[in-house]
Amino acid sequence: MPKGENHWNWSGDNVGYHGIHTYVRRRLPRTKSCEKCNSARPMDLANKSGKYLRDLSDWEWLCRKCHMLSDGRMNNLNQYKPIEERKYATRRTLTYKGETKGIAEWAREIDIPFFALMKRIQRGWDASKAIETPLKITTKQL
Repeated sequence: MPKGENHWNWSGDNVGYHGIHTYVRRRLPRTKSCEKCNSARPMDLANKSGKYLRDLSDWEWLCRKCHMLSDGRMNNLNQYKPIEERKYATRRTLTYKGETKGIAEWAREIDIPFFALMKRIQRGWDASKAIETPLKITTKQL
C-alpha cells in the first residue's frame, strides 16, 4: 500500500484539524510529563505557532492546563464567583403574610408541587392567590 504523498487519500497542506493532529500524534512520541510544568497529568497535543504545520518541531505534549494557558483559552473561562454572585443561583422568593421564603419552601409547606406553584407565579398570579388556591385534581391525575 502506498504511503505519504503517494497514498490516494493524501491531502498535502490542505489537511484538516483532525487530520493534522492524527498525523502528528502518530509521529511525535508522547512524553511522560508536560513539557512546560512537568506534571504527569493526561497530555494534549498542542501546536506552538497556531499554523498547524506538519513540522513536528511545531508541536508539543502539554497537560490540559498548560495547553489552555498557551493558546489563550484559559483567559476566556469565567472566573470563580461565590455562589451568591452567580447569575443562576438567585432564587425566586415569595412574600406572603409578611413571611419571605423560596418557592420550593412554600411548595413544601402548603403541600403542592413546586412546578404548579412556579407556573402560577410565571402566569402573573399574586403571592396570596398562588398560595391559597387549592390544586384542581382532574381524573387524569387519579
